[in-house]
Amino acid sequence: SRVHQWLSETALGYSKALRVVDVPFPFIIAQIAELSVLSLVPLVPILHSSVITESVAMGAILSFFTCVIFIGLYESARDVEDPFQYEPNDLPLVGICKRFNESIISIN
Repeated sequence: SRVHQWLSETALGYSKALRVVDVPFPFIIAQIAELSVLSLVPLVPILHSSVITESVAMGAILSFFTCVIFIGLYESARDVEDPFQYEPNDLPLVGICKRFNESIISIN
């Protein structure tokens, strides 16, 4: 009964991962997000320099961190959109499958 529960949870996890892969992110929304980030990079320093007039260094630092945060969020969203595209973020599936098979063999 414990093995059946574990296999059922594994199958459920697989079906959830498969659903993430099968449902594509709408193309137009991806294009709008990319255009938004690309337009933010030149506009944020201009806006910060017009708002923060007493300290140029503070405006530059604030602009830098704002742009880095938005670009980081965008790249994270791209990775969530297609989790199996980039090699460094891939799971070691061969090792996981070997351990899974060894655990099934050890049950007998």
